[in-house]
Amino acid sequence: MGKSIAPTGDAINRPVRYRGDASLHRLTSDSNHSEIRQVIMAKIVLAAGVPHPPRLVKEIEDSQEPLKSEAMFRQVRQHVEKAEPDVIIEVDSDHFVNFFYNNVPAFCLGLAEESEGPQEIWCPMPQYTVKGHVPMAQDLLSYGIGSNFDLAAAHELRLDHSIMIPLHFLNPGMEIPVVPLYVNGFAAPLPNAPRCFSLGQMIRGFV
Repeated sequence: MGKSIAPTGDAINRPVRYRGDASLHRLTSDSNHSEIRQVIMAKIVLAAGVPHPPRLVKEIEDSQEPLKSEAMFRQVRQHVEKAEPDVIIEVDSDHFVNFFYNNVPAFCLGLAEESEGPQEIWCPMPQYTVKGHVPMAQDLLSYGIGSNFDLAAAHELRLDHSIMIPLHFLNPGMEIPVVPLYVNGFAAPLPNAPRCFSLGQMIRGFV
């Protein structure tokens, strides 16, 4: 059984334990096709809601005294280390780095082998390469479609500060793979609160 985690709030992270040698098969069927394929079992071991102010890393570095935000992230990181997740599902909003007003999916799942960020040159923090978890992302995508969630899929994503600020504090060595899930929070029409709640229920059903 694998483990997974997710940062939430502005960023939602679901750490998950993920089992790579699973033999469970899921049957998906609709009016057009039926398919049996191997899936990997997982369980949620932690969920956390954290902020992502773009200048937070610099503010903490320059502060002459400890900041409450630094202590908060340290506390959440201790929970992450104790949970020992295999994967992080991070739910957040793209800040016009990958999408703009002319083309914004309501929900977009990252399927890249790896991604880099933050892409904003005005965000004063280190640059990172973040490993993805393609098998889990593909399974989540298929499960979502089977659950009437038509998630968009991106095989290439440029990660912004909303993803990278939480990872900087909670996954500093970037050892834990990340499955990013962007929720449109900027360009109308926005997914409403009940739909976003249903998204969380769908993810919970998958994991």
